[in-house]
Amino acid sequence: MSRIHTLPMSRATRALLAAAALAALPAAHAQPAAEIAGRIEFATAGAIATDAGGRTRMLTRGTELRAGDRILTNAGRAQIRFADGAFVSLQPNTDFAIQNYHYAGRVDGNERSFFALLKGAMRAVTGVIGHANKSNFALRTPTTTIGIRGTGGLIEVLPDGTTRLIGSSGIWTVANQVAMVEVPAGRAVEVHPGVKAPPQYITQAPVLPPAPMDSATTRQTTAMNLATGYVAGDIVQPNGSSAYTLASGTNYDMSSVYVTGTTLYMPHGVGPTTFNAIGQLTEFTSGGTIYSLGAGQIADAGAVAGVMSWGRWTGTVSVGGQPTSFSSNDGLHYVVGVPAAYADVTNGTVATFHLIGGTNPTNGVATGTLNPNSTLTGYFTATNPSVGVNLGLSIAGNSYQLQTATPIPIIAANGSQTSFSGSGTALTVSGGGSCATGGCSAAVAGQFFGSGANYAGMSYNIASGSTVVANGAAAFQR
Repeated sequence: MSRIHTLPMSRATRALLAAAALAALPAAHAQPAAEIAGRIEFATAGAIATDAGGRTRMLTRGTELRAGDRILTNAGRAQIRFADGAFVSLQPNTDFAIQNYHYAGRVDGNERSFFALLKGAMRAVTGVIGHANKSNFALRTPTTTIGIRGTGGLIEVLPDGTTRLIGSSGIWTVANQVAMVEVPAGRAVEVHPGVKAPPQYITQAPVLPPAPMDSATTRQTTAMNLATGYVAGDIVQPNGSSAYTLASGTNYDMSSVYVTGTTLYMPHGVGPTTFNAIGQLTEFTSGGTIYSLGAGQIADAGAVAGVMSWGRWTGTVSVGGQPTSFSSNDGLHYVVGVPAAYADVTNGTVATFHLIGGTNPTNGVATGTLNPNSTLTGYFTATNPSVGVNLGLSIAGNSYQLQTATPIPIIAANGSQTSFSGSGTALTVSGGGSCATGGCSAAVAGQFFGSGANYAGMSYNIASGSTVVANGAAAFQR
């Protein structure tokens, strides 16, 4: 339940003084100049950074940012990955400042992450800082100070200084001189300048600026983000809409995989599905069991507009009402989307699907990467359609190749959804470690998505006996 807390005057005074102190921080001298706060993951023409000494530089992929830097996107866009894993996506005409930042690669009490958003809009996904010590994170705007009890959100500052925020996961706090408001996922709040009233809940969420006029650049942005699988980056379509457009409902098909102890689970099929404000999966039902993100976090997430999304739940999630914990080297991997019609996989064609995203493979002790050359092959015969898998990955210093020995049948689940699953002798695994001697088995479960069955996704497991070699989810496009 959302709550508005009317602060006692002493707390209100402290909140106001904290905001003022944050505004006055001597950012350029708060840390050694050599310390890198973050790097630019992506930028378009027009985005610049000005350091504390007034020197200006154009932003390109890999540009290093430090405390004291002020980023002006002008007509461009910029995406920043911070040292603690936080991610910020800045929209056009945005003024964003790194006021004070320190992270030494560990949580030691000295970490801090203080920013300012003076105008414009940004998507934010928080990192380690703030989760360990919430007082060490703050985002100041002209009308409020935003704190962290959540992981993702969209924040907008209008020309008159009005601040709007909508949370996408967890809970954010928004405070002004009068009160503090908790903002859970899916709720929006607004703070007006010069109004002696608490922040107000609103129905109109922050609105992203339109996409750049250069649609080719926009398409390149989309492809780059999909390939990287940004958590809540600005995956912008040519029409300016966000890629995270899946809404809660019952018409989605999904597959997932996780391991507890030595038991493998691969929930698969259609059921009630809940997404947050940016289209990331937060709850689903499979086989009568309700799976909920709860207090967990979403990692490795990505999406294709209105078609499918993927990601990995970590932290403490709920499985059938029971808390289940996953470390950062583990998780519940999923891919979910709008199912393709069965007629689209029985049209007599052979289609090759190329990897466009997916979660990082995990095995409980290590995290790996997918081979970008991985493919699926759809044998869309008029009767008995099937799919071939050729998935490569690397983890814990070894590379593996999961392939189909024989094509896996595509079935018309629930009369229309296109689903496939296979294990045992239908799949082979080659590679290093215990798999080098043929000692590994595998299982996959997936489906085709979207109009014309132009997309596909699957979850997978590779194991050596009862030992997990790799779990994950992968997304493909024809």
